[in-house]
Amino acid sequence: MTIPGRRRSDTDRLGDSTPGSDDSPNRPHGWVKKLVIALAVVIVIVVAAETIVSAVLKPPVVRHTSRLDYQSGNFSQWSEQQLHRFEQEAIVTSPARRGYPQTARFTVAPGDQTSGQTGLERAEVAADDARTGDPAEGQDQWFAWSSFFPTGTHVDMPSGWLVFTQWHQTGNTGVPNVSFGLTRSNPVGVWLSAAGQGFRGGQPTWAGEWNLGAIPTNAWVDFVVHITWSTNPKVGHITVKINGTQVADTPAATLYSGMSAYMKQGIYRASSAQTQTIYHTGTRIGPTEDSVTRETCMTSPGNDVPILGYFRRLACRWRS
Repeated sequence: MTIPGRRRSDTDRLGDSTPGSDDSPNRPHGWVKKLVIALAVVIVIVVAAETIVSAVLKPPVVRHTSRLDYQSGNFSQWSEQQLHRFEQEAIVTSPARRGYPQTARFTVAPGDQTSGQTGLERAEVAADDARTGDPAEGQDQWFAWSSFFPTGTHVDMPSGWLVFTQWHQTGNTGVPNVSFGLTRSNPVGVWLSAAGQGFRGGQPTWAGEWNLGAIPTNAWVDFVVHITWSTNPKVGHITVKINGTQVADTPAATLYSGMSAYMKQGIYRASSAQTQTIYHTGTRIGPTEDSVTRETCMTSPGNDVPILGYFRRLACRWRS
């Protein structure tokens, strides 16, 4: 009850208001509470969705046939090192491709000849045919790796050559089944060669060569290669992607009769007055494209960007 003539105090007026009612003068702003609750709900939904995608809906990762990616910190993933001097091959941390902190450095200087050969110089690692996945007639394999060619990398004119990745037949006769080398051009590019089927006069009865175009230097270059192994050029096939762009898709004989093949990587070249260095990392072998490229997709530049990076990583997981 209010006594006539007495003015109600602020305390009295506040006491007459129902806590939480719309007419309470000191009621906290309702929209702020609602916004906080809404944001909390969104965060819960996003976290739950990512958990479901990762744990339930994420497609299974296909295991690699072999991982020759140098991330062991040494060359133990490979079967053999082929070099003239110990200093020619080393595991370094710079330059490092995103997702692969360990890098293999290969250097060849004049006179770095191996196995008593003359006119040929090398610094390579080799995986035996078992670590390469035992290539056999009709078999499909996918390979992926990244290479770094320093500024100024070039091949001697007019007749020099340099191979940086190859699949060599298990016999000693003939040229490699499949090889990637550098072109004698400016800017430098990549050439692909293939040979197989049989031999005539010590030479393959089938051979082919393709110029795949210029490549950037002083930057990591990603290679993805699909090989169908066969002595028959109508059955064998090679597909190549460089930095995500398909640059070759061709039938080819990719095996010699009665032989398998094994992978090699590094530098193999004609004798030169140059000292050359090339870096490789992330070498993987698998039965499908996804088995060798999913992790490259996950570690590509831009995937650490807030929000946008999340959706890019999600797309990588779902990519078929």
